Amino acid sequence: ETRVPLYDENGTHIGYTSFIADITERKRLEERILAEKKKLNDALDAMGAGVALLDRQRRIVLTNRTVAEWFGNGSITENKKCHELYACSPQPCQDCPVERAFLTGHTERSEQVVITPDGRKKYFEHIATPIQDEDGEVRTVLKLTQDVTQSALQLEQLRLMRELSDSLQTSLDFNRL
Repeated sequence: ETRVPLYDENGTHIGYTSFIADITERKRLEERILAEKKKLNDALDAMGAGVALLDRQRRIVLTNRTVAEWFGNGSITENKKCHELYACSPQPCQDCPVERAFLTGHTERSEQVVITPDGRKKYFEHIATPIQDEDGEVRTVLKLTQDVTQSALQLEQLRLMRELSDSLQTSLDFNRL
């Protein structure tokens, strides 16, 4: 509501007039937008993978809780640069999949090993997918991050078992001579 004073031709105050605007529809639309945003955030958080949307300056435009837990000490840090969050570095990562996705227009991948505060190794796979606007220009990149620690550790165990097997086979062959 807006109140406006009224004056007669002599400049004497004679009262007020009011304007009332019905904002019911606007409030309904705002509530729908908030509900849709909550649905999107809930879906992103339930994925079990890290999701971040990045602009050309590698700033995080949107992220989910998983990224915050894995790389941000639990706090969602939008507007932070990708390399500041994922690599704790002021400098862009070498062979950055996000940068490559912007340059090539194709999905790019990379792997990362992180040492946790308790000294354990965590292995992550990053998949950076470019998103084109209506003019075909890549304006943002969607970065999906998966924790592949279990798979990496199993591959390492398999490699060690093969080395042991090869070593034993060589030793047995040597003993036969």
